[in-house]
Amino acid sequence: MLNKTNKYICILLLLSTTFALMQKYEDGSLRLSTTSSNKELVISANGNVGIGTTAPSTKLEVAGTVSANALQINGNVGIGTTAPNSSLSVSGSVSVKITNTNTDITLDSSHYVVAVDASGAARTVTLPAASGCTGREYIISKVDGTIKTVTVVRAGSDTVNGETSYVLRNSYELIKIVSLGTQWLIISK
Repeated sequence: MLNKTNKYICILLLLSTTFALMQKYEDGSLRLSTTSSNKELVISANGNVGIGTTAPSTKLEVAGTVSANALQINGNVGIGTTAPNSSLSVSGSVSVKITNTNTDITLDSSHYVVAVDASGAARTVTLPAASGCTGREYIISKVDGTIKTVTVVRAGSDTVNGETSYVLRNSYELIKIVSLGTQWLIISK
């Protein structure tokens, strides 16, 4: 079907109880939609792709929320900046996950700051194998005023600063630890 008013060619596909609409506009853009808004997917004449917008100004522009299980980006990423100068540049504050616990805990990729309350009993924090998470960091803190300890232990044959474990003994003591791929290194106390 040719629409002379809006100057596009339209192909309507009926799929059971729904439809898909593909339109080729005179400006060279291609629009795919399942509604009359024509804003679901647009490929502009210059190759820019828009989802939820009819005029994408970059290679990919999304008007709405994006959800993904994984995202690979080659190059620098900027949040709040259009000129990132590092792998990740953030212009503004950063929020990280804090896990509060009063039990023993085994860390994984869902943890970052771990606040351990040992007021009820001494606690153990078990690190994952260093070989599976090179570069991963954790901040582990003892957040009570008692003399009970928080012991950070290795997984398998890994070491923590060359030892099998590290003990937090003092009230509100903390360590920042990073995986070197073969061992765990405390980079600040």
